Amino acid sequence: MEKNTQSALTPWEKLLRLLEPDPEEVAALPIEEVEEKLRAAGIDPEPVVAAVENLVREAMARWEQGASKGEVVSQEVVHSSEEKERSNVPIRMGDDFDLLRSLNPLATAVAAETRSYAFDERNIRWYKLGEFGEPFEPFDEHFMLTMLDVDVSQKLVDFLLKFPPNQRIFLHRHLALTNTLVVQGEHRLYEPDGTLKEVRRVGSYTSSPPGEPHREGAGDAGSVVFFSVRGKEGTLFEFLDDELHVVGTISLQDCIHAFKTQQNA
Repeated sequence: MEKNTQSALTPWEKLLRLLEPDPEEVAALPIEEVEEKLRAAGIDPEPVVAAVENLVREAMARWEQGASKGEVVSQEVVHSSEEKERSNVPIRMGDDFDLLRSLNPLATAVAAETRSYAFDERNIRWYKLGEFGEPFEPFDEHFMLTMLDVDVSQKLVDFLLKFPPNQRIFLHRHLALTNTLVVQGEHRLYEPDGTLKEVRRVGSYTSSPPGEPHREGAGDAGSVVFFSVRGKEGTLFEFLDDELHVVGTISLQDCIHAFKTQQNA
């Protein structure tokens, strides 16, 4: 009987029951420990965590729009796709939202994972690398780009790359100082053997000297990354095969050509 009663609860009611009698103590726990407590109570943690994430998204959106304290948050957001029945528990922007916005690890971890930023790209025309000439065509898989500027006197090349979700581009090596800013999504870097090397989240700025061979790509949501290649004439990038042999290059002159081609398109 107890198990059936628990399964009939909405995710929000399950979480409230778990947090009794001391919600602040449980909220201070890492999410992994909260999930363990849910499992120990016979509750599937996945829909509960998903429900809290949805609540945070809705609450953050309302907060940013200047919603006043005490305004009712739609109850629809606390239900997972498996649980569509409506909750009788009113959810408000007051104490519940303050708990989620507290500095406790549970609240901040959920908020950090669910906050997202949308980049407006409606005025950007994206190109495949192969559109700038036949030599580039074999290396244009799994990304698109738009050239922003080439300053020959300062040896600066600026461009945006757009990566589709969960893909990796051709193995390559940077031969010049390269600064990057993650505009949207996650920028992921991989070792030559495909091992994940680094994840740069939205807003991350990195200045990298010429480095080792690697692949790049995005996470589940795709990504847009700003690149600024600086201070070098001649070859800026080398494309490599799996045996690390150079099979193609991009030079400063190639970037000038690509920029002019884009301007004349």
